[in-house]
Amino acid sequence: MPRDSLVVLIDALKIPARRTEYSPTESAVSPFHAEPAQYDMPNAKKLRVSFFLAGALLFNAAAVFAFGRIAEEILEGDTQHFDSYLRAAIHGLATPGLTSLMQGFSFVGSVSMVVVLVLLSICWFVYFRRIRAAGLLAITMLGAAVLEISLKLAFHRPRPVTFVGPTPSSYSFPSGHAVDALCFYGVLAAILSTRMRERLAKVLIWAAAVFLTAMIGFSRIYLGVHYPSDVVGGYFAAAIWVSTVAFIDKMFTDGEWAKGCSRPNLSAEGG
Repeated sequence: MPRDSLVVLIDALKIPARRTEYSPTESAVSPFHAEPAQYDMPNAKKLRVSFFLAGALLFNAAAVFAFGRIAEEILEGDTQHFDSYLRAAIHGLATPGLTSLMQGFSFVGSVSMVVVLVLLSICWFVYFRRIRAAGLLAITMLGAAVLEISLKLAFHRPRPVTFVGPTPSSYSFPSGHAVDALCFYGVLAAILSTRMRERLAKVLIWAAAVFLTAMIGFSRIYLGVHYPSDVVGGYFAAAIWVSTVAFIDKMFTDGEWAKGCSRPNLSAEGG
């Protein structure tokens, strides 16, 4: 083969490689400048956000349906048999030691204790510059207080005859302890678990939150200051509010970021 022909063939084989090289003089939107991961990661993020939002909506709808059924049963007086049976069964477990323990759990879920814990948590978050977490917790608990008071005034359900201590002066449905416990300990667990890398630590945080929330609600039934339906209704009301806050928070943070990542960022570094 003539030498000139061989040179032409070699130059022709080099053309594809030259076209894939990035030159500073090329446009910043050249697709050859972007790494493949820049296309994949935003799509994965958007998918996770979409699943979260869909799950929050489904959970919220289920909680609304469950709360509506309980509220309807209470207004029609159909929970009396359920409430009376469960109250009597739980009261049958009463012992002096267990009563003291339940009073302790009830105090942990009291308004005064929750207010102190919320303020301490917000100060702790602000100190470590976690402003979003502090704001999320503050909004959740303020909304929980408004929700609790509004529902109590709307239903006007009288308190049952208490087993231990005086009868509270506020209305019975829903249980404020149940609403506050699920909102505070649930949101706090969600915030703290996001900072944990170890799966065991996340499991322990959520287990502690579930245990405290359940025992606070149980203590209110044990002490006789609430009907069981008050506690269950309080949990569902809190679940509605927490899932709503989580949905809005995701929409205005990760959701907006995902919209901005519908196309890859191809701008040159340091430009």
